[in-house]
Amino acid sequence: MIQLVDEKKRIIVATHGEDIDGIASLALILKVYPDVQVIFSRPADIKRVMMYIDIVLDLPKPRNCGICIDHHESNYRELMKRGMLTDKDLVDPKAPSAACLVAKYFGLNDNVAREIVDMANKADTGRFDEELVKLDLFIKTNISDKSELIWLAKKLSELGKAIFDDEEYREKLKKLGPVIEKSRKVVEIAKSLAERGLKFAIFDATRVPYAISRAPASVFVKNGGFVAISFYIEPDTGRRKVSIRVGEYDFKANEFASRFGGGGHRKAAGVVLRSESKLAMLIKEFVEMIEYPIIFVQL
Repeated sequence: MIQLVDEKKRIIVATHGEDIDGIASLALILKVYPDVQVIFSRPADIKRVMMYIDIVLDLPKPRNCGICIDHHESNYRELMKRGMLTDKDLVDPKAPSAACLVAKYFGLNDNVAREIVDMANKADTGRFDEELVKLDLFIKTNISDKSELIWLAKKLSELGKAIFDDEEYREKLKKLGPVIEKSRKVVEIAKSLAERGLKFAIFDATRVPYAISRAPASVFVKNGGFVAISFYIEPDTGRRKVSIRVGEYDFKANEFASRFGGGGHRKAAGVVLRSESKLAMLIKEFVEMIEYPIIFVQL
């Protein structure tokens, strides 16, 4: 295990605070630096952070940054274009998760670290089981509660997959009963549409809990759909967000997202929009590009 930043000062770490990969990456960092100052951010917001950040995880690299560990193709391309990729960074768009790169970077290979990486790999490639769905919901329902996310990262760092049997974690999950039940219904709708042979879909998820608003697009393509869009609204900012997911079809989600200021991977990308008119433009362009029947679903 290596340590590449000054241990004499408190390390500042920024990570994606809305998904399993971001929290898993932080859990691994806590194995190396147990006492870090944490910034939870979104891809669209991290570049506006002015303070110096020692390590940035699962996010685009801001200018005032020591180390960036990430696997998003859009971030890699941007860093190469601007000449910002350094020998201290590890940005590999072929990696299934940022967490697996964190483990590689710091030489973490104990059983718990491997379990954390496995969870992140499965989540970021859409292979959710029931426990990972609940973990994802826990994260997304607590995106505004930094203390809960740090608590979760510390638990993961200590327990790995044993967190699913942890009494305190299970007690916290009980409070999410209604959200979990709604998630099951949304998943069933998206799954049934794909199983009926529909290949392209747009999901209006503005009326479902924010924690599950991205799920329908992922479930749709996982069950045979080609391309799906899910749009929703950030509860704390009011901004429109769009998730784009692609199955076995020649459509580059990250390239489409980049037209509207977003990014991500070829199979999974996202966009943040500041107006309803921008959302309408995105949907119009998507419909014109596909040239096949598209089902529109209001959840």
